[in-house]
Amino acid sequence: MNLPIICAETLGEEQHNLAKELLEEVRKELQKVKEEIIE
Repeated sequence: MNLPIICAETLGEEQHNLAKELLEEVRKELQKVKEEIIE
């Protein structure tokens, strides 16, 4: 079992999840802006 590789994978997953959450936030904000423009 190679510890550094496992750590890197775990970090990669955490980064991926953070990125997904961030993207979701950005989408919500963009949606709000779009709705404000339409109104």
